[in-house]
Amino acid sequence: MTGKTEREITAEAEEEFERRAAADDPAGFVPHGRPPRGRAQVYSVRIPPDALAALRRLAEARGQLPSVLIRGWVLERLRQETTGEELLVSRDELARIVREQVEAALRKAS
Repeated sequence: MTGKTEREITAEAEEEFERRAAADDPAGFVPHGRPPRGRAQVYSVRIPPDALAALRRLAEARGQLPSVLIRGWVLERLRQETTGEELLVSRDELARIVREQVEAALRKAS
């Protein structure tokens, strides 16, 4: 007995299904033969091949499925658009600010 719940086992099986389906189809089409979880639904979106390749590389680097990244981005943007909430700075901008502050502190300390 693995100690996993039925929900965990099902989620792992679904992720494995998506991985194998994506690997079998060079176009990246993943057939959805299961009913949507809860009220979630599948929505097809056309993405240019170069952007899709970049998405796949980013997802692999983060250890996630491309669909997980897309879903997170869409939900985040939808929340921003519907609530008026926005990020104050981008991740890259924050990294630049932190780097500048660290460099300034190191110069001052030496």
